[in-house]
Amino acid sequence: MTSGLIWTIGTIELVLAALLVTVFVVLYGVTRPWWKSDIGRQALVERGAFMLVLWFATISAIAIHYGVLLPEWWTWVRLGTFGVVPVAFAWLLVVFVRRRVQRK
Repeated sequence: MTSGLIWTIGTIELVLAALLVTVFVVLYGVTRPWWKSDIGRQALVERGAFMLVLWFATISAIAIHYGVLLPEWWTWVRLGTFGVVPVAFAWLLVVFVRRRVQRK
């Protein structure tokens, strides 16, 4: 396989993943009462953050591949977005531990 084909397949996979998680976030956000539970809120924030990371990765990969320079603000927004992911996973751990403690 050539590197161009490998890049194309990887980019298609990124776009597909971003589209699928976007559909989930939208459907979950409008059809479920996610705000009523800690698990629902965490799930939406975590998947929303992951969705943004996938879109930023996709756009960045395409821009780099075609030699497009993205504006400086892009880097800062990307950094902030990526920073939400560890916070969301830490929140998941807190929710998990709270639920385990409540069961005892």
